[in-house]
Amino acid sequence: MSAARPTPGFLGTSELFRGLPPRALAEVSRQASVATHPRGARIFSQGEAAAHAHLLVEGRVKVVQSSAGGEQIIVRLIRAGETFGTVGLYVDGLYPAEAVALSEVTEARWRARAFAGLLQKHPEIALNLVRLLGTRLQEVQARLRELKTERVEQRLAGVLLRAALKEHAGKDGVRLPLSRRDIAELAGTTMYTASRVLSAWQRSGIAMGGRANITILRPKALAAISSGERSGQ
Repeated sequence: MSAARPTPGFLGTSELFRGLPPRALAEVSRQASVATHPRGARIFSQGEAAAHAHLLVEGRVKVVQSSAGGEQIIVRLIRAGETFGTVGLYVDGLYPAEAVALSEVTEARWRARAFAGLLQKHPEIALNLVRLLGTRLQEVQARLRELKTERVEQRLAGVLLRAALKEHAGKDGVRLPLSRRDIAELAGTTMYTASRVLSAWQRSGIAMGGRANITILRPKALAAISSGERSGQ
C-alpha cells in the first residue's frame, strides 16, 4: 500500500542522506517510492534479489538471518531514519537477511539503478554509506565480544538497554515491541534461558514481559546488571 513520499526535511535527518543540500534532498525524495506494511509482514526475504535500497520512515523492523538448518538470529533492529537492505546491492545482488515489520511500518525505497545514479551524482551519500557499514561492523564485533566474555544476564540486559535508547518512556516504563524469542535471538541464547531470566526480572520489578512486547520498569537496575555489578536474580 502506497503512502506519501518522505519530505526532504526528514531525509536530511536520516543517516543515509545527512549533509545533502536541499536541492539534492528534493531529488532524492522525488525518486523514492513509499509503502506501508502491517505488523509481522516480511518486507523482503533472505536470498531474494536485492531490488531496492530501503529507509525506514515510521515503525520498527527486525533484520533476521537464518542458517541452513533453520536457526535464526536477529542481526539488527531498525528504527525510523535508518537504512536497511542496502548492502546486498553492492555485494552479490541478494538480500543477506530478511526484514520483518515489528509494528506497522512505512518505508521509502529506491530502485537499484536509481540509487546507483544518486550515489554517482552525490558522493555524500556514498560517504555516509561507508560510515554506516563501518559502524555496523563495529557493532557486530561488539556482539561477538559480548558472546565470548559476558554472562547471559549481562547480554540480555544490554540488549534491552540498546533497544530502549531511542524509545520514549511512558508512565509505566519503556515499552519495546519485542517478544521473548526476539530478545533471546539478539542476545545469542535460548528461548528457555531468556524466559527464565526475564521471569526473574519480572518478579524483581525490573522488566515485565507480554506476549509480543517487553516493558523496562527499572532501567538503572538493568544498567547495573549489564555492567556486571549485580545479577538481578
